[in-house]
Amino acid sequence: MLVELTGATGVPARNDPRVRLLDGLDRRVEPLYREVPEVVVVREGELEYAANLWRGQKTGLSLDQRENHAAAAAHARGRALDAFSYHGGFALAIARRCETVTAIDVSPEAIAGLEANAARNGLANVEARTANVFDELRRLDHAGERFDTIVLDPPAFAKNKAAVSAALAGTMRSTCGP
Repeated sequence: MLVELTGATGVPARNDPRVRLLDGLDRRVEPLYREVPEVVVVREGELEYAANLWRGQKTGLSLDQRENHAAAAAHARGRALDAFSYHGGFALAIARRCETVTAIDVSPEAIAGLEANAARNGLANVEARTANVFDELRRLDHAGERFDTIVLDPPAFAKNKAAVSAALAGTMRSTCGP
């Protein structure tokens, strides 16, 4: 039905989140229909992103963030910081409105994807850094760095209700110190 409605030439299935194990479900990544390339180029507004459909935390482009990317771009200005950047959805969306964008993520693979997507879109004002965001925020603060626009879009720290207390405690330690 998806193929009929969209004309898709291939359909991947990413059923690999660990939470599936809690429900006794298999973790699988497989094509459901025909062949699916490893990387596809997608467009969001004026931006193009290369998205890896088979590897990484997710595809690198969340369709449910489109409106948030546009809203951030509408308000962005000056010197910007995008923490937990992953492949740069927010960083790239705000780059045309900002003098500079510093994008930080702990994953070297994500940062490589962000840099490639910035180059693909001719955005030379994006500086991507591989670092633990909490450590880097502390370092930037101690160095007296200041930003006009800040985007914080962290991953889920609690994957289920039982993990909320531990996630909150860990977040407070990371942001407030020991």
